[in-house]
Amino acid sequence: MADKKHLDRLKAGAGSWNHWRQAQPEVRPDLSDADFSAADLKGIDLSEADLTGAMLIKAKLSGADLRGADLRGADLSGARLDGVNLSRSTIDLSTRY
Repeated sequence: MADKKHLDRLKAGAGSWNHWRQAQPEVRPDLSDADFSAADLKGIDLSEADLTGAMLIKAKLSGADLRGADLRGADLSGARLDGVNLSRSTIDLSTRY
């Protein structure tokens, strides 16, 4: 289950979130099982984030950084993935896209 503090930070917007990520590079955000359906997450730094089971249906992820993110069981159906960095990300057969 997602860390409430991490969810609250993310809700503050991409600029605030990305600034926090730069200041706290050792933190691995726990956003597991969160519902980001249709969310605007363009350009957001989700590198190394735990997104297992997350609902990213129709999310706008253009230009997002998902390097090393754990996307096992996530649902990316209809998500905008243009320009997304997925290198070293974990995706399994239950990940939908």
